[in-house]
Amino acid sequence: MTEYAGKKRTANKRRMEKVLSAMDATCRKVTDLDNKLSTFQELIKTDKTNLSNTIEEMIRLKEDTNSNISQHASPCAKLTSQLSKKREHAEMLMKEKSESIRKQFQSQLRNLESIISLDKTDQMNKTLRMYVDMMSFSAWLERALILCVELLLSYLTWVSVKMNDGLDSNKKYAAEETK
Repeated sequence: MTEYAGKKRTANKRRMEKVLSAMDATCRKVTDLDNKLSTFQELIKTDKTNLSNTIEEMIRLKEDTNSNISQHASPCAKLTSQLSKKREHAEMLMKEKSESIRKQFQSQLRNLESIISLDKTDQMNKTLRMYVDMMSFSAWLERALILCVELLLSYLTWVSVKMNDGLDSNKKYAAEETK
């Protein structure tokens, strides 16, 4: 009887060693995943900082461009503001007046537009379009990074659930063995 009890204890001891080594391996995997998550979070922080700096630089460039345009093209800016005022006024009158009055204002607007230097206006529009394109790419990149983090967190949750299931089954097995 003591020989059987000794073999049973040895077998139980081996099983417990296997369970403990499996738990150690799982803990190492969790630690590794935690380190990878920390690294990934640092990368996200760096990317966010870089993105923020890029956006700030773009805003500064836009402001510099606007100030340069206003300094060097103040007559153009005056004509542009006058043109926008005339357009608003024309739109209001178009709703109230007949088709003939609408045609007269449109011809006046065309005359004013021909006075303005189209080169400077086109250059400003191209620069603004470039800034808008860059800002939309930055927003897309941020959404992609958020999605990656959510996927990583889902995976870590899944691993945690699987580890808990494994520990529960090991506890049940150990409880059955002790009975």
